[in-house]
Amino acid sequence: MLQVSLAQDQSQQADSLLNVIQTTDNDSIRVSTYFGLAQLNLYTNPQKTVQLCREMISLCERIEDYDAIANAFTLIYNAQRYYGASADTMYQTIQRLEEHVNTHLDERYLLNVYWIYGLYYDNIKQIDKEIEVYIKALEIARKYEMGGPTEGALLGNIGNILHGLG
Repeated sequence: MLQVSLAQDQSQQADSLLNVIQTTDNDSIRVSTYFGLAQLNLYTNPQKTVQLCREMISLCERIEDYDAIANAFTLIYNAQRYYGASADTMYQTIQRLEEHVNTHLDERYLLNVYWIYGLYYDNIKQIDKEIEVYIKALEIARKYEMGGPTEGALLGNIGNILHGLG
């Protein structure tokens, strides 16, 4: 019974968000609504998440919302992992994110790119590359003083990899 209720709530929430996208003239509100709707679909319909993120990217390119484009690529990658996209497809998404960050955003955003590469390399069992990208992410975190939790998580990831090697 609870599961049916949650599905109905999610469906009502999705309908409400779609209505906002269709009725508002404010592009910033449309972008954030697209993102919310894409997140809402991540675990129940990851292919829909990818579609919504692509629509969001088109809108963001028109209004030059580069942060939101980076967030959309990150969410696309997560959806692709969730529905089991091919390694090539996921790698292309990360490359597009990296190209976008290098073209439009500050170097600090590369931390997220390298973190996602780390997840990718973990998934395809390329340990040497996984460690390499986590070290790059750690260098950025230290350069921009992003704090203990970020550095700790990255060091923890590296430690887990090395521990797994025995």
